[in-house]
Amino acid sequence: MADPISLLPLRIENPGHDESLNSFIARLGTRNGVSNIRIWASNTFGIHFATETYSDDAIHRISVASGIPAARLHLMQEHHFLLGSAHQVGDRVAEPAIVIIKRRVCPACLREHGFTKAAAEMRFVRICPEHRTHLICHVPDTDTLLNWDTGAQNICGEKIDLSAIQQDPLDPVLLEGQTYLLNAMNGIEQYEPPLLQGMKPQDLWLLISRFGYFAHLSRGINPADPFHRHIEQLQLDGPKDLQQRADISDLHCSLFLTAGLRILSEDPDTFEAGITYAMANRETKAVYFIDRIRPAFAHWTPRPLIAECIERAYEERPPKHARLA
Repeated sequence: MADPISLLPLRIENPGHDESLNSFIARLGTRNGVSNIRIWASNTFGIHFATETYSDDAIHRISVASGIPAARLHLMQEHHFLLGSAHQVGDRVAEPAIVIIKRRVCPACLREHGFTKAAAEMRFVRICPEHRTHLICHVPDTDTLLNWDTGAQNICGEKIDLSAIQQDPLDPVLLEGQTYLLNAMNGIEQYEPPLLQGMKPQDLWLLISRFGYFAHLSRGINPADPFHRHIEQLQLDGPKDLQQRADISDLHCSLFLTAGLRILSEDPDTFEAGITYAMANRETKAVYFIDRIRPAFAHWTPRPLIAECIERAYEERPPKHARLA
């Protein structure tokens, strides 16, 4: 029996470099004049567009329609969901702590490349790695999240052209934590601090983000760094915000990830010295750190040394209501 999906009238010769599979499907729809990418993709390929990993059958249908080999599309999906390093390839199940299903775009990428890169669909990526500019996830000047009910990736709302948004690049230091995670998840060789060696990508993400929340601890390591003074001004409800709240700003996320990476990148002796410094100075925030971080790691200990340091500090912490010296 012939495959029910025929070649699309207009095709794209090749996916873009590092393009997400969802972006490629969206461009196919746009090129063929569809008015609603989400509905068209769902009806054409039998998928829940941009909200799931796609089965082998769905990949086959996309391959036949687009003319792109299924093996290439599988690789795009594996890059998108980081299956090669974080998951069993056969299951094709996304890790919710890493992959976000909300639509995000980089205006500069849309202008220069005409598509969205896979990195934009990683939960912890809030700044475009190439352009160092904010990823856009809301309709401009509103609280409405972007969706795929559109005929083109650069269009949202009332025909707003997202590619026209101009932004200045951010300081490269803000990308340190994000870059480390991206490199780890994509198998790119880099220096691995002792406290982070050999960890699974999803554990790395959770560990770095949780310690980023307690970034004031690093004052014991480098108290003169203005980066940490900036961190101290940020107020969030708790470490889980970074993985659960859709409205957390990309600047918050990047600052916290980078602070967490810096704390955990120190050698074990320096890490413990940082806790000792904070506790010895009887800082209110240090007490808060110990009280909050201990239960957060009670059932999740990615590194015994970290757990030991936290437990020791908890036992030796000053009274809750201790006044600053």
